[in-house]
Amino acid sequence: MISKGGATALRVMTYNIRYDTTADGPNQWRYRKAKVVQLIKDRTPDLFGVQEALAGQMMDLQTALPTYRHYGVGRDDGKTKGEYSAIFYRADRFDLLKSGT
Repeated sequence: MISKGGATALRVMTYNIRYDTTADGPNQWRYRKAKVVQLIKDRTPDLFGVQEALAGQMMDLQTALPTYRHYGVGRDDGKTKGEYSAIFYRADRFDLLKSGT
């Protein structure tokens, strides 16, 4: 990844969003999602990592945070199955030059 415009200061955060399971009752993703998104919007990180995200949660985050792009794969098949440990980055600030796991 390369920074556009040569800026050097970074705001970085990481968030274990916990995978989506109905067993969490009132803590299910559908109840947590808006709070997670609002936290990210409030903190305005340049980069942020997520852990334990499932494909649907990744899509939710990407939809709710359109100024970000992400890289990550599901651990079970290297595509969409299983939990992601992904990195989101501000598309106006960074270009993804190379990726891999």
